[in-house]
Amino acid sequence: MSEAKQMGIELSLDEQTAPGTYANLVVISHSSSEFVLDFAALLPAMPKAKVQSRIIMTPEHAKRLMMSLQENITRYESNMGQIKFRQPEQHHNGFNKIGGAETEKRTVAVIGDSTFMHSGMTGLVNISYNASNSTVIILDNSITGMTGHQQNPTTGYNIHGDPAAKVDLEAFCRAVGIDRVTVVDPYDLAACEKAITEELASEGPGVIISRRPCVLLKTVKAKPALKVDPDSCRSCKKCMKLGCPAISFRDKKAVIDNTLCVGCGVCRQKCAFGAIV
Repeated sequence: MSEAKQMGIELSLDEQTAPGTYANLVVISHSSSEFVLDFAALLPAMPKAKVQSRIIMTPEHAKRLMMSLQENITRYESNMGQIKFRQPEQHHNGFNKIGGAETEKRTVAVIGDSTFMHSGMTGLVNISYNASNSTVIILDNSITGMTGHQQNPTTGYNIHGDPAAKVDLEAFCRAVGIDRVTVVDPYDLAACEKAITEELASEGPGVIISRRPCVLLKTVKAKPALKVDPDSCRSCKKCMKLGCPAISFRDKKAVIDNTLCVGCGVCRQKCAFGAIV
């Protein structure tokens, strides 16, 4: 039973809304007070994804949505079978084959290090084998962050925390035929922009490894929290575009929550007025 029915809410659906709107991409960002969900449609041979609808929710309602989706997905899979994900690189290769030059220079495939190990390697082999003009970005955070900080073949430890063989991502990419393998620090925005710009301008397949251990690891020590000088802040909101949960906007000025800030310094690089110290 849906939450609306449980709460005794009757939904009204007019003729204009009833057909619905197709979306195959959602971009989610958040501040301390709301979640923003931009639903878009990304279609072959179209370099831009048009936002079809923007939904703004409170954090509580966003979590309720997540729980409701999980409940419905569980019921769906129990009746229809498991929903299987396509490999990001495999999809990216096909997408570029369809879109050609219009998409090759404007799109990248993004995948985490642990997901790359269990389902992404074959996609990269396919890209290399077919000489696809594709760029793959591997987010290497030295752990399996999505499902609870389990070890994976790139960390050098097994699931019990004992030393194990460690897969060298750079060596693996080169071994399957990727000649251009670049490693960047995601905290260095200029280096990241340079690497992506150069890779998209190059011919043939390439890999960018964005490497920085997850800040939630016990071995990673957070730096002192940053703060905003209200007198220097010009209310441009560039720092807000990062989607950092520590940054909010209050009284027309950016504010950093020192209980959430890990001192990464990315927001400081975005501020053109030196207001973040």
